[in-house]
Amino acid sequence: MQKNMLDQVSCCCSSDTLKASTQLTLLDGSRVGIVNLDNTFEEVSALNLADSEKIKAELLDRVAKKNYAPSCAEREYSSALFREFKRYLDQVQPE
Repeated sequence: MQKNMLDQVSCCCSSDTLKASTQLTLLDGSRVGIVNLDNTFEEVSALNLADSEKIKAELLDRVAKKNYAPSCAEREYSSALFREFKRYLDQVQPE
C-alpha cells in the first residue's frame, strides 16, 4: 500500500516560528514578514555597536540567516531594519 505523499512531507516552519514573525514595512511601503526579529534586536543591542552602518550590516546579516532578503533589496531592508531597531531601543531603554 502506498502512503499519501502529503503524509511524507514535513514542514520546515513550526506554528511557533510563524507566530514569531513580525511585519516590517520597507521604504516603498511594502510589508514583509521577518522571523525572530525581536531576538535579533536583543542580540544586536547587546553588542553595543555605535556605528550605524555596522548596526545595519549586523541586523541584515542576522535577519538574512532565517529570512529571505533579496540581494537587490539589501539597502532597503537594512534601512527599514535600522529604523525599527531604533524604535525598539526607545522602548527598552529607560530615559
